[in-house]
Amino acid sequence: MFNTTSVRRMDKYQILVKKGRLGMIVEDWLQHSECDLRIRNAKTDGCRVVELTDPLYAARIIKWLQAAEKVNIVKQ
Repeated sequence: MFNTTSVRRMDKYQILVKKGRLGMIVEDWLQHSECDLRIRNAKTDGCRVVELTDPLYAARIIKWLQAAEKVNIVKQ
């Protein structure tokens, strides 16, 4: 029997990035990551929101690629 109490939902990372840096993130994601990536328009002009659930790749975008303008973590 599958124990549903041990399953933890993944937190969603919403990373605000400038439109010009989006290509770098997508190219890096294609080469290095196996997580799902969602890109949507942001309310801030000239920016997009990258949504993902992988904390390691979120850290890569924030620290190594230095593309984040703002980060929001949604607990699920």
